[in-house]
Amino acid sequence: MMMISHFKGWLAKWDKNIVTQDDVETQQIVTDKLMNAFSGIEDLLHKSDQKAMLKARGVLTPGSNEANEKEVIAMFENQKKSWYKGLKTISRDMTYIKSILENIYEIKNRRSRECFQLRAENSRLRKEIEQLKQS
Repeated sequence: MMMISHFKGWLAKWDKNIVTQDDVETQQIVTDKLMNAFSGIEDLLHKSDQKAMLKARGVLTPGSNEANEKEVIAMFENQKKSWYKGLKTISRDMTYIKSILENIYEIKNRRSRECFQLRAENSRLRKEIEQLKQS
């Protein structure tokens, strides 16, 4: 019964202006957004390489040595363009951010677990103190 009254008191003090969301859900949303942006960039870069290679091959027979050589050279030239390098850098940065995000959430979850354990221990000790006072 005491736990219910504490919970009701906590609810009464809750700031309704604070938007809350489950950490797992938030982490999934952020990860999905990063991965969508990453795949969009990588798809654009891949299509750009394909277009450059197709243009370089021209009317040559696909798979021939000459066609393969021209395609590879065209792909390397395409990848030297400043916009290509910029998007590739952004793509790598997003991969790094995703890995850091996972680490941050892991640390946060450990801290939250520790806080809950400390609160439980604090509550238990307060009850013991109250019992000793009453004795």
